[in-house]
Amino acid sequence: MCAGAAGATYLGVGPAYATSTKAGLPAPIGTDGVGRVARAIAGVTADRLSELLAAGAYGVAVISALSDADDPFAATEEVLRAIDEAVGAQVVVLKGGHPLPRRRR
Repeated sequence: MCAGAAGATYLGVGPAYATSTKAGLPAPIGTDGVGRVARAIAGVTADRLSELLAAGAYGVAVISALSDADDPFAATEEVLRAIDEAVGAQVVVLKGGHPLPRRRR
């Protein structure tokens, strides 16, 4: 069955890079693999965002870079800045289809 016909709205693929959040994953696919899909998943960090988006990723899922950070707020700001720089515009974070304000400390 086609995932789109079943109601899927995006395709995530991974792992893009090695990650500490899940064990037993297949070998990371890197930017070449990500370039063939919509969203990059696993091991995504602020330092890797530019190359993932340049490879054609439509979006990214960032978990361990935030949840493992000593300061998750600062890590989130770093990720958002990296995305802003990579796409040349400010990112709008959505929740339930509605934009969330970007707060500063």
